Amino acid sequence: MHKKIVVLIQSDPRTNHRVCEGIRIALGLVASEHQVTVLLIKQAVHILETDKTDFVDEERLEHFLLAFEHFPGVLFMDAASSKRYDFCLENEAVGLLSQSASAEKISEADCFFIF
Repeated sequence: MHKKIVVLIQSDPRTNHRVCEGIRIALGLVASEHQVTVLLIKQAVHILETDKTDFVDEERLEHFLLAFEHFPGVLFMDAASSKRYDFCLENEAVGLLSQSASAEKISEADCFFIF
């Protein structure tokens, strides 16, 4: 049975390894037959910065993020954050969602994980 799964990542990648673990687990779920949405909110949106040298697990994180290019329509960031921070959003694998659209995805999910 296919399930709708949301992986909500909010931790700061500069101080916490949970972001990398969340991305790793999300990739494992994406490779399954389930419908997976990964939402980056709060400090987690910093993983989209071009300079990742001060991140915990920077090498692993960069490797995992590159894999999302093979799964378009899975990775999203909070649209409001894209206006507050200066990110390189050239990567078409990253979509923008409003808070209400994110809330709708969460409410429709069969299960979700928070990192």
